[in-house]
Amino acid sequence: MYVRTIQISWKQNKTQLRSVFSFEKGVPVLKSFLRKFLPTPAESFDRKIVKLEKKLDILFAQLRECKESNLNLLKCITDLQEYVLNSITDSQEAIMSVADSQKAIMSVADSQKTILSKVSSYEKFISSQTMYWDNQYERDSVRANWGIVIDQAEFAEKYINLIRGLDSNSIELITRILLRQKLYLSNNSEKLDLYTKREKEELFSLKEDFYSEILQISDGLYAYKQYLLPKKHFEASVFYYKHGIHDLKTADTVKGKAIIDVGGYIGDSVLVLSELQPSVIHTFEAVPENFKLLQKTIALNNQKNVVAHNLALGAEEGSLVMHVDEPGSGSTSIHRDGPTYVQDIIVPVVPLDNIVELNNLNIGLIKVDIEGGEPAFLKGAKRTICEQKPILLLSIYHNSSDFFSIKPMVESWNLGYTFKIHKPTISNITGETLLIAEVIDQ
Repeated sequence: MYVRTIQISWKQNKTQLRSVFSFEKGVPVLKSFLRKFLPTPAESFDRKIVKLEKKLDILFAQLRECKESNLNLLKCITDLQEYVLNSITDSQEAIMSVADSQKAIMSVADSQKTILSKVSSYEKFISSQTMYWDNQYERDSVRANWGIVIDQAEFAEKYINLIRGLDSNSIELITRILLRQKLYLSNNSEKLDLYTKREKEELFSLKEDFYSEILQISDGLYAYKQYLLPKKHFEASVFYYKHGIHDLKTADTVKGKAIIDVGGYIGDSVLVLSELQPSVIHTFEAVPENFKLLQKTIALNNQKNVVAHNLALGAEEGSLVMHVDEPGSGSTSIHRDGPTYVQDIIVPVVPLDNIVELNNLNIGLIKVDIEGGEPAFLKGAKRTICEQKPILLLSIYHNSSDFFSIKPMVESWNLGYTFKIHKPTISNITGETLLIAEVIDQ
């Protein structure tokens, strides 16, 4: 009769226990439940306690490796809570005959309380910080190349065409970009509190786990983890968020195929894209000073399967004028208002279709970031894209025209692509926004 009562009580209480097992209420509810149903010890349940204590030891070891504001704390407490609940569920029969187990359970609960305290301190730390958006460069560039898009004619049609077929997270990113642009273009304050709590957490993690780990080895040699660069220019969008390649559903199809890196800059993307194990990477950088640094990066990192081209890719063969900032700068442009450039240079241009045909390439992925030259590139790559349907990582943040027109352009080719938006959490509200296109059911 007693066993039956315990089983009924457990069923009645389990849902309630799970529903209130929160950071604030979890410990007292757990203690109350265990006091009620654990009057005596049992050998089998004792083994569960030992396993639980070992789990706690592992979690505390993780905590010792974490900094005070590390997001891993949240994962630690989630793991612990789930384990405690599972341990109770698995131990129902043993619970019936337990003797003197309160002390062990109280120890577990106290240990959990310690972790909860650490998490609470972390949450208070995050919420007490005010992180301001203060990117004047972005404001100037967006004002010149976007304007307040929401207030422009034909916005509704452009917006609907852009979000059609996108997942909810992509639509949320698009909406957030546009609303924030309007806010900082309509407000002359140098600093604005634009970030969500989650974004603040990510930015704090970025500061601690990424920027603080960049090492200067010597003059002209810098390192982040295993990556080496000839100048200190480790972009979080490349080395931390890795162009969103970890979110690709068909990343395994790139292995053994060629990758096209358009806008190679100093070779940073090459290092990350090589992790997809392509047969070869063809990288294109038109600015001579950047191209020299790109070659150094390839040599420093012993990249054997990279072919570097000192030219631009566009709609047709010929040449074009590029606006260039100081040597080695990533700020170059074909036609982009806002920033002030130091000089103009003339560079050769070829269509990607010509390169692919000449080298008989089987393309698995194309990444493009060429400061507003993406539409012209796509025109010169249409045959390749239509025939081979590679994964596309296309920058759409340089101006409002690219933002709204590139997806409909590729969509109009009726290739079966699935689209989504990738936007890394960085100090730039608009920058590094990518349109990712994959043919998932090929």
